[in-house]
Amino acid sequence: MTHAEAASALQGLLGSLGIKSAGLNAQGLGGVSLLAEDVSFDHDAESGTLTVSATVHRFQKTPLPRVLQALREEAKRSDLGGGRLDYEPVNGGLFLALCYTERPTTAALRTAMEALIPAARRVRTDLLPRVATRLNGL
Repeated sequence: MTHAEAASALQGLLGSLGIKSAGLNAQGLGGVSLLAEDVSFDHDAESGTLTVSATVHRFQKTPLPRVLQALREEAKRSDLGGGRLDYEPVNGGLFLALCYTERPTTAALRTAMEALIPAARRVRTDLLPRVATRLNGL
């Protein structure tokens, strides 16, 4: 998918929600708050992939590998709203991410967001505390 196609898909999604936006900047990045959750957009020009991510958590320090492993294991048994759990070491963010290689329709993108955003909230409020309790032996 081209930058223009990705931006157009995001403009359609955001427009359907009453938000006027270019969707992506020239570097292929964008973001917005939807339903009180931070959602970011990243278009990789080389692969043509559009990644839509809902923020779950931002770590203050780099998490121990056992923490990330436990989160990934727990995520396998959880409803992630169609997304995958993704840790970004550059910004310490834990996200639920969806990737598109072909331009999604506005309806498909909106439906995906309606599943992904509540899932990110559930991961934050249920999965993270469950993993922390298990790792701390409580």
